[in-house]
Amino acid sequence: MKTLQYKFKSKLTIMLALMCLAISNAISQDVVAYLNPESLTANQGDIINITIEIDMSASPELLGSFTGSLSWNPAFLIYQSNSGIKGGFTGAINDMGAVPSGQFFFNGANTGGVGSVIEILDIQFEMGAGPTMLDLDFSAMAAAFTFVDLTPVLDVKDGMICPLLPVELIDFTAEKDKYSSRLKWRTATEINSDYFDIQRSTDAIKWESIGKISAAGESRTERSYSFTDTTPFSGNNYYRLQQVDFDGTMDYSPIEVVKFEDSITTDEILVYPNPAEASFYVEYADSEYHILSIELFDIHGKKIFSQQTNSTQNRWQINTRNFPAGTYLLHLITPTETITKKVIKQ
Repeated sequence: MKTLQYKFKSKLTIMLALMCLAISNAISQDVVAYLNPESLTANQGDIINITIEIDMSASPELLGSFTGSLSWNPAFLIYQSNSGIKGGFTGAINDMGAVPSGQFFFNGANTGGVGSVIEILDIQFEMGAGPTMLDLDFSAMAAAFTFVDLTPVLDVKDGMICPLLPVELIDFTAEKDKYSSRLKWRTATEINSDYFDIQRSTDAIKWESIGKISAAGESRTERSYSFTDTTPFSGNNYYRLQQVDFDGTMDYSPIEVVKFEDSITTDEILVYPNPAEASFYVEYADSEYHILSIELFDIHGKKIFSQQTNSTQNRWQINTRNFPAGTYLLHLITPTETITKKVIKQ
């Protein structure tokens, strides 16, 4: 866990109204409140220190008193502690509801007034899992006896804190490669990354894990990964990556889809002669896909023949000379399905 100094700059543009002895004179000056810098990206679990500062250097007045609040999303930024009012001011802090509500109130005063750049308050947070805006509200008065209201007009510029994801994914693609799906992805950076779980679905709702690839752990350079699904389904195959951090944090990639049409129709397959005597032939027209194996079962479901094939063949002879007469089921196994034909032995 590391501590980050968060500084986000908000400029409050105001009109100063000088009221003294019932005589009113309007003057224009700038008073600036700072939460520097304007945005921050941090790792989940990091401790972030926010310093609220007021710059009075452009004003002829001295800061005498102020009230303010800071708001954030408590689901993504967890309040820890504060320094108390600083900069020569006495004041009070109300952080009773800071954890559940995401809001923090403060005020301070100095009878003599303070000029230049003033550090008013430090607030510590723990970085959560999501982004959040920081909304600063601030009002102020000049030192006693000048009666200058410094805040008739407030223009507060909000800031943003974002979690640094374990993996910055450049792209993720899935493409058909003959009988398989070829998945590729690239990362720009990896922080505390453990592994990628490759997931597949036929409806993009129910997912199954089909493989795991180890991640780099820590990397600040582009890295490339790939995975091949050798047994895709017939029809749509949806793919996504689940990136898992060493502490269990997970994130998902966009979904990619690859479609496989039925490789062989029943009409394309010829079994002859049927009925058969000493042997029969299995033949099919040229196709984008191929038959991986041929199996023959008797009517009781017992496998009595099995043969592996190769992609150069589209015709096979099955010897049935020693098979009893009867009905058999021929299974033709392809990369995406199993096709069944009935064969009769005389």
